[in-house]
Amino acid sequence: MQLLGNKQRVGPARGRREMVITAVAVPSKPPTSRAAKRNKVEIIKEKSDYLRHPLMEELVNEKSFISEDAVQLMKFHGSYQQDHREKRAFGQGKFYQFMMRTRQPAGLVTNQLYLVMDELADKVCCVLLLCMQGW
Repeated sequence: MQLLGNKQRVGPARGRREMVITAVAVPSKPPTSRAAKRNKVEIIKEKSDYLRHPLMEELVNEKSFISEDAVQLMKFHGSYQQDHREKRAFGQGKFYQFMMRTRQPAGLVTNQLYLVMDELADKVCCVLLLCMQGW
């Protein structure tokens, strides 16, 4: 950045008071034509075909976990892969589970919605845990 001057006086315009501008900064070099460097997640999103691949392929295989690229895409769909430390067996590695965030008006889960979420948990694998966060 380049300083144009420490103090510059600007005369009054149409009955206004005199204004003093101090330390005005301007860019010292012109803008570049190079694209900004993107981070790893932005590159994964660009290659994902609208946040679909490799997530779609990995959700239908027999593995209990998904790759790091698929984890990043899963976050945009409101779900997260976690390691359930309490269910880990000694020496057998991580025990993966998925958490899905939902947003309910005033935190209210209707009977019908609860039954749908419970059926989804039964079909997929696991236990349904409902947590209420203080919003």
